Amino acid sequence: GDDDDDEEDDDDDDDGIIDEDSDDDVADEEDETEDETEMPIAASLPVITEYDLPPGVLFSQIANENYLVGTTELQRWGELNDMISTGDLTEAELATLFGNVAKAPGTKDMLDEDGFLEFYDAIDALFEDVDDDGDGGDDSS
Repeated sequence: GDDDDDEEDDDDDDDGIIDEDSDDDVADEEDETEDETEMPIAASLPVITEYDLPPGVLFSQIANENYLVGTTELQRWGELNDMISTGDLTEAELATLFGNVAKAPGTKDMLDEDGFLEFYDAIDALFEDVDDDGDGGDDSS
């Protein structure tokens, strides 16, 4: 039992230090740092927090090694997470939009780039309706 305690204490200290360092590093050299290098936890990939990225760029940043995006990968889309946490988009709406988009061939629940662009546009359209209230500029309904 004693050994465990020691290890836990060490972990806490190290984590604090590592977190601070790695946050700075990630901010400075996001482009050149590969996801796998220097990432103590391979499972949790960085969240893409830039807003207004072109959807194709966003797709390439959150897609998995097979160039596909599923619900797990969507959790790395910071802007989408923000919409959900602020209540602009509900989990149910998200699931519906995701469900409506054509999935990548041979998968049940993964989007290829075309599917992701369609999904991105669907989310975009939701917010255009809200923003352009009373404009009526959009003929397609």
